Amino acid sequence: MKIRTGEEMPKFVIFFIKFFIPLFIFAIFIISWINEFSTNEGRDKNGWTSGVTWLGRLIWIVPLLIIAVGWFKRIQTEEINDLIEKQYGIKFNPDGSYTESKGGKASNEIN
Repeated sequence: MKIRTGEEMPKFVIFFIKFFIPLFIFAIFIISWINEFSTNEGRDKNGWTSGVTWLGRLIWIVPLLIIAVGWFKRIQTEEINDLIEKQYGIKFNPDGSYTESKGGKASNEIN
């Protein structure tokens, strides 16, 4: 964002996105997991059978399992740094600095 617009993201926003939101999502996930398997009063009252209950659970359990499988069976793609260099002409160095060349597609589109 700084390279393209000259603006910097406020520290509060970075902290919020990097730490608060993931912790909040993790806490909600754990609370929901406990709530899902702890009681069946409402489901029994509404006439849900165990088959319907488990079908509903599978709607969210199966995608979570697929995510786990996708973590271990990777699809071969280009590295993000290579794509950024190819498209924008920006090469990031290991120390966090960057060098900019005018060869990227985006620099041609802007001019």
